[in-house]
Amino acid sequence: MPPFSFVRTIVPLILIAVSATPGETALAACDLEPGGTGVIAEVLDAETVRLEDGMEIRLINMVSPRTPLWLGVEHDWHAALAAEASLSEMTLGTQVRYAFGDTREDRYGRTLAHLFVQPLENGEPEVWVQGEMIAKGRARAASFRDNRACMEVLLGREAEARDQSLGLWADEHYRIRSADDVDEVARLLNHFHVVEGVVHNVAERSARSYLNFAEDWREDFTISIARSARRLFEDAGIDLKDLAGARIRVRGWIRNLNGPMIEVSHPEQMELLDQQIPEEE
Repeated sequence: MPPFSFVRTIVPLILIAVSATPGETALAACDLEPGGTGVIAEVLDAETVRLEDGMEIRLINMVSPRTPLWLGVEHDWHAALAAEASLSEMTLGTQVRYAFGDTREDRYGRTLAHLFVQPLENGEPEVWVQGEMIAKGRARAASFRDNRACMEVLLGREAEARDQSLGLWADEHYRIRSADDVDEVARLLNHFHVVEGVVHNVAERSARSYLNFAEDWREDFTISIARSARRLFEDAGIDLKDLAGARIRVRGWIRNLNGPMIEVSHPEQMELLDQQIPEEE
């Protein structure tokens, strides 16, 4: 087998054909299902709004800042307040329409949707709320196994906001963490974060696959992928064993299992930063 070299790329492991244009183009390209319309009566938090008819809409495919657990719920966390203020300014009192990804309701009975603010005058573009929140650095892109649409465009908007240090990206707390700094990552348990590093090896078991980021799997940072999720990678033409030696960026909630770990349930949670390609002989 010829040796491998790395070529610099920044792509989701599974590519989705989406457009960076908001409104109708984003709706069509993301393959969202049209929902209804309404007027925003209240912004409940930086991810949830209530319409005048009482419907609560939880904005999918983004995660806004939350107060760190070590501060306590009574503390006013600046990034969370800024995110809620931005959502209020954008949506409160406006006419909106909403569109669905896959799952349409969470266990609390809230509607799960993408939100579009309708223009006040003809000819003005719609405002795609998730896209704007992420572009302003008020939220991070986040996909879920049952809601995975629009991730490529949202990751692109996040990258631009990060490059410009907008919003939460100007805060040290939200910077991308290194998988090599296990102690630091371990301090972020039960929080949503983005972690980046080179995969040391891939271990495949009958029920689960592990992407280990150091030699000692008992302590290193690890990506864990259940067998059911592994099938999604296979369906996308991705062989997890090929990721050994690749630089991966992964996003999700950090748990503890033989060191800090992120459970990956679908390919859109990971970006391939360095892709292995064979050198010419």
